[in-house]
Amino acid sequence: MTDEGLLHFIDKTLPITHLGVTGIAGVTGLGLYHIILACRETLEIYQGSLMDQEELKVAEFGKALGQCWNL
Repeated sequence: MTDEGLLHFIDKTLPITHLGVTGIAGVTGLGLYHIILACRETLEIYQGSLMDQEELKVAEFGKALGQCWNL
C-alpha cells in the first residue's frame, strides 16, 4: 500500500466498517486521508499502530478521522 495507491479512493464511498493499516510502511496521513474519507459514513474501527508517527502529523489525517461519526 502506498500513498499513490490510496489516491484511487478519491470521491468513492465504501461500506467499510473496520479499517486496519497496522504496520504499513510508506503511507502518510495524507494518503490515509483518502481511504478514511471513502468509508467515513460506516467506519467503526480504525487500527493503525506501529506506523511512522511523523508521517501522520498532517492536518488532513485528523480532519478525516473527525468526520467518522461511528468511531
